[in-house]
Amino acid sequence: MGYPTDAGTITPLVDGTDYMEDDNVNDVVDELEAAKTLIGIPGAAQSHLATILDMLADNYTGGRCYGEDGTTDEVYVGAFSGIISNAAGSIRKLRRITSVTTLTAADLDTGSMAVGAYYIYATADAAASTPVFKFSASATTPTGYTYYKKIGWFYNETASVLDVTKLQVSSFTGGGNVNSTSYQTGEVATGNTALPTGNSIPQITEGDEYMTIVFVPTTATSKLKIKIVAYVSNASVTPLASALFQDAVAGALRAGFAHTGSSASIACMVIPHRMVADTISAITFRVRAGAASGTTTFNGESGARLMGGVMASSITITEEAA
Repeated sequence: MGYPTDAGTITPLVDGTDYMEDDNVNDVVDELEAAKTLIGIPGAAQSHLATILDMLADNYTGGRCYGEDGTTDEVYVGAFSGIISNAAGSIRKLRRITSVTTLTAADLDTGSMAVGAYYIYATADAAASTPVFKFSASATTPTGYTYYKKIGWFYNETASVLDVTKLQVSSFTGGGNVNSTSYQTGEVATGNTALPTGNSIPQITEGDEYMTIVFVPTTATSKLKIKIVAYVSNASVTPLASALFQDAVAGALRAGFAHTGSSASIACMVIPHRMVADTISAITFRVRAGAASGTTTFNGESGARLMGGVMASSITITEEAA
């Protein structure tokens, strides 16, 4: 083994034994060779250099991705600096831009807009000091570009046009928590679909769906930390229930329930859940709520909103690096 994984051979001193010091024990060439092995020299094989550059490329990325949901929807990338490489990681290019870049449907790499997840890339094919930002339906490679780095994603809600919400545009940041998004609503809603609280896993056909969010993990091995906050009431005294579902999977990932002291009393259910992503494709998380019978009110009582909308239910998803 060599530097830095091997500290060298150390011989313990023994009383009563004479030792002869080796010639050139502090030879500076040894230290230079060790440094070259770690950081590399131009034109030479570099055993540790690729690892260091990979680490820098993964973490040296700026440029927050965010969206605007309005008459004309747009996606923005903030001031950016980063290392952009080819697919093999053998050629790396530094790019930097200090202004905010606006992306529209014209910045799609190929095809036309559809409903689904799109991935935002910083590209460096042009011989310039600034990056060019594009988005693609591909989670791995934008069409037509050799040098690229995936920096964010958004979920498009309508075919043929760019249609986003601020809550479903996110950045990939590197480090510990690499990706997060949330959904929050104070709007009132009602439903009558029963969600029993017996000893069985809630099903996706039970209760009524009140919150939905789309999340795109950066890696399949990442851990997702999910937190549900749901304000629910019901016209009857039966226990209230809320459950988290993934995509169209029948059984709930996690569920909770609360007893109310009287009819129409509101309950706040907080439901945490942790899971491995197992995909880099978009995941739709759904929150459904209800009771064994009666009319359920979400974010209110007896069909009416409470506290002017500032009492809000929410879904928060944070991706942690594996």
